[in-house]
Amino acid sequence: MKLYPSAKALYDKGIANTAAPLFIRRRAIRSLFPLIFLDIFLFGVAYGITFARDLILARFGISLPTIHPGLWVWIPPVLCLLEIFRKYYNDLYIFDRYRIIHKKGLLSLKYSKPVLRYADIRAISISQSIIGRLLNYGRIGLSSAAEDVDEIVVHGVIGPKEFAALVDAMRTETEKQMLKQEMNTSLKQPSASALAE
Repeated sequence: MKLYPSAKALYDKGIANTAAPLFIRRRAIRSLFPLIFLDIFLFGVAYGITFARDLILARFGISLPTIHPGLWVWIPPVLCLLEIFRKYYNDLYIFDRYRIIHKKGLLSLKYSKPVLRYADIRAISISQSIIGRLLNYGRIGLSSAAEDVDEIVVHGVIGPKEFAALVDAMRTETEKQMLKQEMNTSLKQPSASALAE
């Protein structure tokens, strides 16, 4: 099953509509599965503690004030749920004809927007955890020659090997298109010797 379109099809789509990005990605939901399962477990524990507490208090006939002091058990599952939403909506990856834009920190205090042109990409690295290998998701690191660390890290990518191959093909296709444009402009401009005559 093909997860991503070909670079040529994406590039042709970009030529038809230059204003729109080729595609936009967020973190895959399956990359959040471990956190989602943890949150379900925490909600179960909180419900169990609340239910058991109420049974024990009712069994011994103890009455509580109007404010329920057992609400603290619901704080961890709610915080975990907020973290799931933050991780999903915090990063936005925009792929257009010539560059990749990573809007990171959309829901954080620190916001940044690194941009990396396809022509500047020198290294593409893939990393997957054991769960990531089982569920076929991972992390793609993109870096240029100017940096030792990855300039853009795409988290939670479904099919990371296919995605890395797509980015590499987009880089190659962009270089071809840029060479073609340079050839066209050099053919249209008269040479210096032709102008001298």
